[in-house]
Amino acid sequence: MAKIKAETVTVPGRMTVSADTIVVLDKAVLEKPADIQEARQMLRKLSGRQHQVFTAVHTIFPAGQSGAFLEKTQVCFMPLTDTAIEQYINTSEPYDKAGGYGVQNGFGMAHIYRIEGCYFNVMGFPASRFMRFLSENQKFLHPRA
Repeated sequence: MAKIKAETVTVPGRMTVSADTIVVLDKAVLEKPADIQEARQMLRKLSGRQHQVFTAVHTIFPAGQSGAFLEKTQVCFMPLTDTAIEQYINTSEPYDKAGGYGVQNGFGMAHIYRIEGCYFNVMGFPASRFMRFLSENQKFLHPRA
């Protein structure tokens, strides 16, 4: 999906960067919930469990070369009560986030007790890994005329 996004908006001579994030629990992909029922089901599944967050980043460099990487972060949720789940799904937060939660907002922060790996990856863009990726691909950033 990250590659498709990048190829869709590429401007010749410019660098294009795109990302796509998914949540994986027991080998099942939890994308953005389509509705309140799906959000409720996702949060119940995540309750008291460890899961993985994967973000794929695809870059098209100014001269047309491309590269990509995948970042993985482990996230551990505290057990969630039905009341906490209902309060959260009645906000607008779950519906535009993979797995039905956001780490950067009150609910996500309050119910995650451990993160192993990049916090920013859970937010949707692994910034430090991206900077390393750019450093490793310097030759494509400034093509010679």
